[in-house]
Amino acid sequence: MAGPTVTRASFTTYSSNEITIRNKTKAIGAIGLGAVAAGSLLIGAFVAVAKGNTSAAFVGTPIGGFLFYVCWLVGWRATIRLRPEGIVVENCIVRLMVPWRLGRQFVVSSGIKLRLLDGRMISTWAFQGSLGAQLNGYSAFKPIRDRLQEESDKIVYSVPVGASTAEYRWRLQLPDLWILFALIGVSEAVVALAYLLS
Repeated sequence: MAGPTVTRASFTTYSSNEITIRNKTKAIGAIGLGAVAAGSLLIGAFVAVAKGNTSAAFVGTPIGGFLFYVCWLVGWRATIRLRPEGIVVENCIVRLMVPWRLGRQFVVSSGIKLRLLDGRMISTWAFQGSLGAQLNGYSAFKPIRDRLQEESDKIVYSVPVGASTAEYRWRLQLPDLWILFALIGVSEAVVALAYLLS
């Protein structure tokens, strides 16, 4: 018998054209960890600049920003998106588009994976397996897989046959520009505030 699990999924309909599925537990944990790490480095840089070591802000804030960005990628960007044209699997910096006609069977095998009609398996970073999940028989993943299947079926049955002309493709996703501007802004704010208070 499987015990309690901590993995939770959020199914969010952002528009009538897309359902975004995210590992809520991983998102909260990863972004929280990134915020704590970045915050610690920013506080350290602030204190160092206040004591006269201005180079600390130029080292601490970029490293803190980078750590937060990596945690944000792991926690927030790793998603599964169900659209009328197919399934989008976002694995942090890689984005895969899988048209419905290539298959839509989600399976629990060391996490949740998408099995295509030709037998290929596509891992989803949002719901990766772990030793704890394996010991628990992936009990938290099975209801998520069932809901993914149910939502996929609804979309496929509502879209006319042959309406999708999407092709299988993958691409790298470049870092979001807001991260760069936020990093520059925070770095400048830390240095300016530390100078004002010293």
